Amino acid sequence: MFLFLSIFFYYLGLLIPDIDSECSLISKLLHFHIPIAHRGLTHSVWFGFIFLGLGIVLFYPLRFLFIGLLMHGFIDYYSKAGWVPFYPIGRYRIYN
Repeated sequence: MFLFLSIFFYYLGLLIPDIDSECSLISKLLHFHIPIAHRGLTHSVWFGFIFLGLGIVLFYPLRFLFIGLLMHGFIDYYSKAGWVPFYPIGRYRIYN
């Protein structure tokens, strides 16, 4: 059961940052999106730290959600749009 939950939260972490886009898979599945700028706050490391803290305090498999969020950021790093890991403190995109 622990392995299943860990994998589930990891894949959820890969999808959650795109909840700010109407065209993303997670937004279409939930029929909901957050009306903020895409690749902003939900793509930052600070957003991931919220789930890491919850994983430390409440439920261990939430730590895998944090890992999924970071992997989503690394994948964006290799895209043309880049990644802003410390948004809103630093608004400079990093690219490969």
